[in-house]
Amino acid sequence: MSESQDSDKNLGVQVGNYKILGFLGQGGQGVVYKVERTADNKHFALKKFSALTKEETVEPLKELNLIKQIPNSTYVMKVEEGFFENNSFYIVSELCTNGSLTDYCQKYIKEGKVLPEDEAWRILSQLIQAFAVIHSQRIVHRDVKPQNIFLGENDIVKVGDFGHSKLLERGVTRLFTVVYTAQYQSPDQINGKGTSRRSDVYGIGIIMHELLTLAHPFKAKVIHALGNKILQQDYNKSIDEKIYSLDLRNMIKNMIQLNDKSRPSILQLLSNPNIQKFIKPEDHLWLDPAVEKLKLEDLEHPLIADVIICKSLPLITDQQSQQSSSSSSSSSSSSSSLVKQDPIYEVDYGGDGTLKDYKTRLKLIGGIDKKITVLFNPIVEFGDKPQHAQLSVIFRGKDNEAFRIVGIVDP
Repeated sequence: MSESQDSDKNLGVQVGNYKILGFLGQGGQGVVYKVERTADNKHFALKKFSALTKEETVEPLKELNLIKQIPNSTYVMKVEEGFFENNSFYIVSELCTNGSLTDYCQKYIKEGKVLPEDEAWRILSQLIQAFAVIHSQRIVHRDVKPQNIFLGENDIVKVGDFGHSKLLERGVTRLFTVVYTAQYQSPDQINGKGTSRRSDVYGIGIIMHELLTLAHPFKAKVIHALGNKILQQDYNKSIDEKIYSLDLRNMIKNMIQLNDKSRPSILQLLSNPNIQKFIKPEDHLWLDPAVEKLKLEDLEHPLIADVIICKSLPLITDQQSQQSSSSSSSSSSSSSSLVKQDPIYEVDYGGDGTLKDYKTRLKLIGGIDKKITVLFNPIVEFGDKPQHAQLSVIFRGKDNEAFRIVGIVDP
């Protein structure tokens, strides 16, 4: 008999400081009960990892310690404590009374209704805010799916179930252990590229696709065929353009790009006005520190080799240089202050970890003008292939300083 079938037998049973009130659900790692804390009669969710020796509690302990690293925030499920008792390990967390996003979808299906667009933006905003906090701690969730997104009072999003989550070490951007739920695995996992924080972004996008279509994104009878459908983006159902705006559809489309480098980061997603609209004033208390941490990490991008601050020097192109030298009104002192450089190219922001991404990092160091100049030097060789180019980025700061960042980036 399974623990879910045997749930009636456990009613009223005392576990630690908690009394079991009812059965909530069961997953691959254990069973979850609704419990009451005897000290104050408050209700919680109790996750039980069954029949474990103390040595086997390593994994659930890792989950507990990982969750404890995440600062208190509105949209991440809070954990009270964990304890070992009678060959079982327990994690006590806040109780989400309105089920999961899977239950939420089923409600709309049964009622024959579609999710209103404003509600879709609210859920998406809360998910992005939650993952801003999670990713700021260098944690990759790795199992983003509707069943792991719970709903609290007033259907507030609560990201939970960190059983497959891992911490990224400094300088590491990907994890290569294989964990996934087949229908929600990212193309990165299928292609053997491991998982990264942008795999979580893909997961959020797929959740939103399911919410807007009220259907599983991919359907197939065997795992291999399912993987092919994911890589071919052969969706079970398309998002209805007559119901949902181009802005919402495009945002989700960008989040579920096959190439993870083409997906926006959580920071980029947060900047969207429709996402900003649902950030409450009180949420800035925990969201702003997370954003600053993500920005600082962005500044520490391993491709940046050095930062040099010097006084501003005017930069001119060949054409400007010729005009300057032919001008009879130019004094010798003013012409000597001109520095001839290679042709100057304007760069617009549009990526992460690419040439264009420098503009965002520069903004964090100091105020900049709208025009960014990028000077390309010859290709340099790494190993056998000339895959990278060295570049200098020069811009003017608030107090007329010139900042020069020298780095190695993909061409």
